[in-house]
Amino acid sequence: MVLDLWHICKFYLGLLATILVLLAWTTNLVAKPLATIFGGSVTLVGMGIAYVTYARTKQQGYVAVPITHGEEYLPGSLLAVLVADDVHNERRQVITARNVYAHPWNDFWYGGLNYQIEHHLFPSMPRNNLKKAQKVVKAFCQEHEISYYETSVARSYKEILSFLHGIGTPLRKQALHTQG
Repeated sequence: MVLDLWHICKFYLGLLATILVLLAWTTNLVAKPLATIFGGSVTLVGMGIAYVTYARTKQQGYVAVPITHGEEYLPGSLLAVLVADDVHNERRQVITARNVYAHPWNDFWYGGLNYQIEHHLFPSMPRNNLKKAQKVVKAFCQEHEISYYETSVARSYKEILSFLHGIGTPLRKQALHTQG
């Protein structure tokens, strides 16, 4: 009973947080349009990177995002909830994320979150320590034959845009067919 109440509270708190973020973005769009557009575009690119990684991992035959009991609170959603005592949690965290190569500029630009693999494994770790954790995680992945994906900024954008172009192709063809 208490656990069910907690899940309901978490859902509505998440919904409230989303509404507040949208309100803040809308307010900032009026007050600081260039900064808001820039921040929004970076957010969308990040979401695109996550989706491309998800699609690539799913194509390789892995279940990239486990669906759990949380779906009853938000039907049709995919939740990144890991199952307690599952020996595959770490593997899932690594194969469903990717890093942008380490470089002082990338570290500054992404605020340390270019180390997505380490961030997913250790979400409460301070961002300035993620680079140190990367050495340990890479060695662990190599030892246990877990795919560790790292790419350049340009390549990550190319992958995102290629994927988005690919999934948009049927819609473009349908629009051309309807017009013609």
